[in-house]
Amino acid sequence: MEVRPELDDAHRAVLADWLSARGDPRGELINLELALDQPGRSSGERAALLERLSALRGELEPRWVAELAHTLELTHAQLHAFMPGRWYAGLLLELALCPSAELATGDVALVLLEWILASEAAVAVEVIDAGEFPGQAILEQLATGPARPRIRRLVLGDHHAPVGPLRQLNGQLDGLRQLEVRGPGIELAGFEAPALEVLRLCCRGDWSSPLRSIQGLRCPAMTRLELRFDQESSAYAEFHDPVAQVEPWLVAGLLDPVALPRLCELVLASFVCDASLIQALVAASGFSRLRRLSLSDVDLAPNVVDAIRERSECFAGLERLDIGHGGRWIVREQLSMLGNLNTY
Repeated sequence: MEVRPELDDAHRAVLADWLSARGDPRGELINLELALDQPGRSSGERAALLERLSALRGELEPRWVAELAHTLELTHAQLHAFMPGRWYAGLLLELALCPSAELATGDVALVLLEWILASEAAVAVEVIDAGEFPGQAILEQLATGPARPRIRRLVLGDHHAPVGPLRQLNGQLDGLRQLEVRGPGIELAGFEAPALEVLRLCCRGDWSSPLRSIQGLRCPAMTRLELRFDQESSAYAEFHDPVAQVEPWLVAGLLDPVALPRLCELVLASFVCDASLIQALVAASGFSRLRRLSLSDVDLAPNVVDAIRERSECFAGLERLDIGHGGRWIVREQLSMLGNLNTY
């Protein structure tokens, strides 16, 4: 779990007011720090503020750290490892703690994260990586909790359980810039993210439903789309259950210049690639807008290089073409067949 709050002075002031209103002396502590940051104070005023701050911190901080360590059943060393960074990060986590009775009956980390997302006090959280937990629980908490316009990066899903419809987040995360969702089961139909720039999807199994749900997704700011299919190489197919092939027309349909007008990077990873996908991509109306195409860690059919070479004029606008074959870059002899294309 990663929860990364970044507090500026305005949000520290909000937090101080919230603490003071409930009679918590940490409100005074934060206000003292804010006062010290203000310019124009005399040396005498600063000395008095520092003296009070030092006394208050020395009195209160050890007690709160001990109480929090006891509640979470952690040693002090584990507690500091669990809450890296400035003391304010730990403060926000503590503010969101639920009663110890609830902590004792469930997963401490998950309950803690859910309470952080439900807390009005956690005003400065900007990054949430909840990839260790079932996505549905975190999605519901984000959807029903306070709006979080400062969250800019979010990771949802643990690869094992469906995440649920992401349209539940509409209006909650207006500042979201990067989103990663891990399946199985990714439902993006109706999802609105006006500021989203990077979308990364990882889904095991049948991709037909996730790909269809992305069709028509309107993200005017998106520049990078990454799909990690997690398909096994055909060389190992006999050791695994068969995986449904990715339908080329569904992938190509994502290159929609109306829905994704700024898309310039397409990354396709961990899948079986043949010429039909290349043909579908170059036929898409938005392909000419791409500046980077990455086919990384793929099981590359022999006809793929031929298909790219035959349509080399379509790839001329790319600034970078990455091709990886079975976990290795394709050999130089194959690259040389692609002429002057920018291959890596």
